[in-house]
Amino acid sequence: FEFLFDLNFYILQKMIKLLKVEIDFSINSTQKILLEKVFCSKPYFEKNPVIVKIKYPQVFEDRNGFIENLSILDLLFCCGPQAKSLLLSN
Repeated sequence: FEFLFDLNFYILQKMIKLLKVEIDFSINSTQKILLEKVFCSKPYFEKNPVIVKIKYPQVFEDRNGFIENLSILDLLFCCGPQAKSLLLSN
C-alpha cells in the first residue's frame, strides 16, 4: 500500500468481513481526503475516545498479564470467531 490510510481501510474491510458484521460502505477520493484530515488527527481521538473494555485470553498473558487498549486485530488473532460475541457481550 502506498498510503497508511489505504492499508487501514483494507484492514477495516477485512475486520468487518471476519466479524460478519452487515456494513456496506465505500468512499470516494473527496471523502478519503476528509476522513484522513479527521481521523488521522490526534485531537479528534482525544475528544472522541473509543473505549471498549473486554478481557480475553492473550498470547503471553501468563508472562505479561492482561494488556488493555490493544487493537481489535489482537482480539481477532487471539479469539478468532468468538471475537464478535465478546464485543457484543460488552
